[in-house]
Amino acid sequence: MSKRKKYSPEFKQEAVELTRMEGVNTNQIAKDLGIGANMLSQWIFPLLKPSRRIARRYEVRKLLSKLAASLQSPSRSSRHRWPRGTLSAPVAPRAGLG
Repeated sequence: MSKRKKYSPEFKQEAVELTRMEGVNTNQIAKDLGIGANMLSQWIFPLLKPSRRIARRYEVRKLLSKLAASLQSPSRSSRHRWPRGTLSAPVAPRAGLG
């Protein structure tokens, strides 16, 4: 069984700095360094400023609350689509029955 590789803090810091350059792909950087993209992401997240982490969390919560609200209340266009008392669209009688 192989041992897990341990990377120095300097290596991790340099890898994270590479991801901050404009126009670079995190997956490609990880591949070039010989590490997994998930591992690189695990190094990036703790180094984000706390305000950016909080902002991301806030954005996600805001989007989830908007989604929940849209699922609970029908939109105006769908609310008045069919006459009162009907559950679905009116169906034309089929030919040949009766």
